[in-house]
Amino acid sequence: MTQNYRNTDPHTSREGGLWFEATKGMGHREIVRSFVERYPHRTARELQQLMTTTTGLASPSFTKRLPECEREGSIVKGRVRKCTITHRSAHEWKPANLP
Repeated sequence: MTQNYRNTDPHTSREGGLWFEATKGMGHREIVRSFVERYPHRTARELQQLMTTTTGLASPSFTKRLPECEREGSIVKGRVRKCTITHRSAHEWKPANLP
C-alpha cells in the first residue's frame, strides 16, 4: 500500500488515508450494506464496533448510512432488543431479502 498521508499529519488524516485504502471503490452505503449482509441481526452500534474490530478503522458516519440504505430498500429494521454495547433498546438491522 502506498502511504497517502504524511508522517507529520495528525492521526485523523492517517485514519482517513487507511479508510480510503481499505474501501477503495466502495461508497459508504456499499460498505454498510456489506456489513449488514455479513452480520445480520446486529444493532447499529454492534455493527459499527464490528467494523472497527475487523478492519481496524472507525467511521463515525457508519450509523448515519443505515437509514439511507433502508430508504433505498436494501436493508430493513428487525426486532427491537437490548444492544450489547449500549445496553439500551435498539433495532436490529438485516438485509431486506432475509426473513
